[in-house]
Amino acid sequence: MSEGTVTVLRVEHPVEDFEAWKRDGFDSDPLGREQSGVRRYRVLRATGVGWFTAVVELEFDSRDEAESFSGALTEMW
Repeated sequence: MSEGTVTVLRVEHPVEDFEAWKRDGFDSDPLGREQSGVRRYRVLRATGVGWFTAVVELEFDSRDEAESFSGALTEMW
């Protein structure tokens, strides 16, 4: 891996109540982001009619860590 290179896992999904999703689904950290290799993250939201799109960008040192975390997210959902 080149110095300074990161792998970004970007997740987008619709949520009806963004604040509740962020509090209960993201801030509670059910998968243990730090222990799973997440180095940095960014949480965004895009508005729609009646729904929000939650966007999360997670940075990892390796593709393997990102793929593993992606699989854990899929199992959780």
